[in-house]
Amino acid sequence: MEYVDWLIARLEEIGSPVDLVGHDWGPALTVRVASPRPDLVRTRAGGDAVIAWCR
Repeated sequence: MEYVDWLIARLEEIGSPVDLVGHDWGPALTVRVASPRPDLVRTRAGGDAVIAWCR
């Protein structure tokens, strides 16, 4: 959660919505940022995400 809080603070400093892109673990973080703070994110994209397999 610390990294999500840090990222939200950095995006607040920018002052306008951004195009947020995540790679590897990044897509999970982009969701955790965009969900509570959609005002900070114009678009969101992710690739090469970690997938948890459920059995």
